Amino acid sequence: MWIWVAVAAAAPPWWNASWSHRVRVRLDNTTRGALDELPVSIRLEDGVNFTHADALGAGEDLRFVADGAELPYEIERWNQAGVSQVWVRVPHLDAGSASNELYVYYGNPGAPAGATGIWTADTVVALHFDQAVDSALPAETVTALGTRAVAGAAGFAQEFANPNDRWELSPETAFDLVGPFTVSVWARIDAWDDPRDAIVTKGDNTFRLQRCGEGAAFLINTAPQAVYEACSAIPLEGTGFRHLVGTYDLGLVRLYVDGVLDVYVPGTLPARTDPRQLWIGNNAEVQTRELSGALDELRIERVARSADWISADHASVMGSLASYCGGPVGDLDQDGVCDDEDVCPGEDDLAGPCGGDTGSPADTDTDTDTDSDADTDTDSDVDTDSDADTDAAQVVRDPGCACGSGGRPGMAGLLLLTALWRRTRSQS
Repeated sequence: MWIWVAVAAAAPPWWNASWSHRVRVRLDNTTRGALDELPVSIRLEDGVNFTHADALGAGEDLRFVADGAELPYEIERWNQAGVSQVWVRVPHLDAGSASNELYVYYGNPGAPAGATGIWTADTVVALHFDQAVDSALPAETVTALGTRAVAGAAGFAQEFANPNDRWELSPETAFDLVGPFTVSVWARIDAWDDPRDAIVTKGDNTFRLQRCGEGAAFLINTAPQAVYEACSAIPLEGTGFRHLVGTYDLGLVRLYVDGVLDVYVPGTLPARTDPRQLWIGNNAEVQTRELSGALDELRIERVARSADWISADHASVMGSLASYCGGPVGDLDQDGVCDDEDVCPGEDDLAGPCGGDTGSPADTDTDTDTDSDADTDTDSDVDTDSDADTDAAQVVRDPGCACGSGGRPGMAGLLLLTALWRRTRSQS
């Protein structure tokens, strides 16, 4: 005799009945230690994990909620016909866990704008490169010279294609960093020219992220005069967007490439201060080191970020940190076709096959996740994005999602349960 036992975790209570829609976001931190105050990239793709028509015109009614508390966020780009790029600051990710969750709420016509900004006091500058604006507070003054917007690693990037293309940041004193700090950027190197082509530099005698051979280097100049140089041999030219992160903790100078530590050298003296401006795409002291390529997501912080933090930051932009459960379209029984069998039985607010919202407070039933490996999802069903401005990451649909906020079994699941029940009856 067969005994069928199903153990399911109920979705958390609806946060606020004034919001009619929500989408679950699950963050996979299985390979890392605990992380706090991490900025996470959220991609809301129309018709896949989100319905822009049900939100306010500029996303004013977006809310991000974890454990019943609202989270700070900012909208980098709102695109009602494609993918909207949003950033949310997650207060904590448990170590070694794939069950860290937050919810995206939307669908409140009367909601005031909720975006509040996400950067902590350690952040000196945060540039998305969608426009010449520093998202950090207090904001530095950004002057963009000659660059143009192109598709980036997350949303837009800026392309540096001409000899005088650069961004200048002021006041320069904001970048006199004498303690631990981190410089991170996504860089697309189209062609190297000068042996020391600049990516991000504060003159030639403070700190620099620049070319080193066929790769990149993170250099610290100190007073009295010393140079600590972490030089990577990983080729960058013509390889698309790569995540470059330099950290200095007054002990080691480290350079990470694509979320992994590549090279480090010892160093103990603080970086020199210098009156020259911070330039992006060139060097204010040696102005023949023009970058040929594009840059996205530059951050400079007064803290040396850990290897786990940098790994999670890289995964966030690449789309492998977050998976989504909810949205208007879904092959719920994973048979390759969105059809009548994908309607979730018992949902009273679905608009029809493969349609409707993501579960609303009007539901009186409890949405449950029947995924047998809810905390270790390795979804191979990836919704690829043909939109040129979002080609660096993909929206991954959580296989634990069936329908509604927490997931419900599709028709295939019910047929399996029915077959098992009949077999039990026939053997009893």
